[in-house]
Amino acid sequence: MSISARHLSFIETGKSKPSREMILKISDSLNVPLRHRNLLLIKAGFHAAFENKPLDDFKMRIIKEALNRVLEKHEPYPAMVVDFSYNVLMWNSSYQGIIESFTENKSLNKNQNAILMLFSKDGLRSSIQDFNTIALFILKRIWEEAASNQHDGLMDIFEKAQKMVNVDLPSSIETDRSLPLMTLNLQKNKNRCSLFSTIASIGTPVDVTAQELRLELFFPADAESKIFLENLK
Repeated sequence: MSISARHLSFIETGKSKPSREMILKISDSLNVPLRHRNLLLIKAGFHAAFENKPLDDFKMRIIKEALNRVLEKHEPYPAMVVDFSYNVLMWNSSYQGIIESFTENKSLNKNQNAILMLFSKDGLRSSIQDFNTIALFILKRIWEEAASNQHDGLMDIFEKAQKMVNVDLPSSIETDRSLPLMTLNLQKNKNRCSLFSTIASIGTPVDVTAQELRLELFFPADAESKIFLENLK
């Protein structure tokens, strides 16, 4: 489906109303997230094109099974699945062990949002070394994600996390130059663990939920942390 510059100009100025196919074509060219493609279609008077099934839906079982397999195979290292607002949907026993070892509430039941778990005083915050640096890094990242995707849920998490920080944040991030990445360093009593993570997404999604899922896998940043995770119960 070709689009002339004149017709596109008419759509931009409101002289012409785009068809359903035109909206999908433009959205595809601009790589608009599926959630926003649905909103554009609805605003134009059309039905949504992409489903938004919950992860527990029968149609999502193959995705959930695949994610479960990755979580299990990643043991003894922590791993979790989050949605676009960083709500924790799935996790392995090692991630549960980290929460129990380094938080006051010792449970995911009170706060199942990964960002708020980091910022909460009875979450991981009290165990994070150099919290101000980590907080600034996280706040900048989720602000950029929320702004670029215009995601209300993530913007809400950003605002809640920002309110939890009652100290002056540094204007720039100072990192350990001996490492090629930033690590999350946890310390509580005799427990110590340094972690870094990788983030993966579902390939070729045609469902809003599937597109917004993120699989975060944590790895030990040093030998001591590796031993700690291997002995974690």
